[in-house]
Amino acid sequence: MALDGQFLAGLVAGEGCFAISQKNAGQSWCCGFRLCQREDSADLVMGARDFAGCGELRWIPPRGTSHAQVAWVVQSMDGCLTLAAALHGRHLLGKKAGDLAVWRRAVAAWSDGALGALRWTLLERFASALRAHRHVGLVPDYTRVDISSAALSSFLAGFATAEGHF
Repeated sequence: MALDGQFLAGLVAGEGCFAISQKNAGQSWCCGFRLCQREDSADLVMGARDFAGCGELRWIPPRGTSHAQVAWVVQSMDGCLTLAAALHGRHLLGKKAGDLAVWRRAVAAWSDGALGALRWTLLERFASALRAHRHVGLVPDYTRVDISSAALSSFLAGFATAEGHF
């Protein structure tokens, strides 16, 4: 399945989750990303992973009344750097755009070995910033929607794929 970058941006805006989390009882930190869809959309999720060039697919069995799912998971430092590059210059719009901005800065700090142990302090701050940014009461100051006409249809197709209900 061939996707374009703005379709990926729309899909990520609708279903993607950027993470900054503790490891080793808080002695270190890491970044990650996850996007889940129903298992019958596995080709789509695989196409997104292939377009971005990073991560792995994980199969999630059904629980209760839920359907089986497939998750695209990016956990390695190289994978996070690759995903950040794949989303560079893409418009995610809304609060997810802010999530990506915080996460991208965290990935840069995480991958900068010259920072030494300071990386963990920075990642802890970025994790707090990401949690604060996601708070329902936060109204971002970047409310202007700025996406070119050429990119809009692909973005909306990706976003509708992630969030649309017909």
